[in-house]
Amino acid sequence: MNEQIKHCMEFTNEEIIKFLVNPLKKYPQLDIRLLSDNDEELSEDTTQKIQCVVLDGDNQDFFLCFYGNITTLYPPAKHEEFMFIDDRVKKFFTETDLYGNIFYEGILSDKTNKEILELLLRFVEILIGSTKIEIAEAKASDKNSNIIINFIIKIWNETSEKKQITIENITFIINED
Repeated sequence: MNEQIKHCMEFTNEEIIKFLVNPLKKYPQLDIRLLSDNDEELSEDTTQKIQCVVLDGDNQDFFLCFYGNITTLYPPAKHEEFMFIDDRVKKFFTETDLYGNIFYEGILSDKTNKEILELLLRFVEILIGSTKIEIAEAKASDKNSNIIINFIIKIWNETSEKKQITIENITFIINED
């Protein structure tokens, strides 16, 4: 019997609340809302599936959406999305599906839901307060016969702190020209 593979990003509501929403509550600039797949506002104790976590209230410009095999993060001040794709299904995505977006190239299928949500949390924390985001470079490299796209993302935010953060194939350069 051929069992369907459980996607590595099929999070429960409890996991989303515990590992993503609750840690984000310490940021006063965020206005967190939970939405269903038909954009209905949900409470934290809902039994209905959480589809999106909106981080900027009614603006809905900064948010995450969960689709099981892919999670998308839409940052503030930018139209491109960050894509986190279950590496077991990545081969089904075409260049057109990915074009113009930033995609995480790390392995997700070997991580627990907690670890993936903590990774998403890290990306959100980097993007909080962004006033401008630009893709400075997207360069392909060959890693063990696999083409990997390395992204350099420039971010300007409300702080003047300059720093650089690399997570797998994505390097964030913050507040530097």
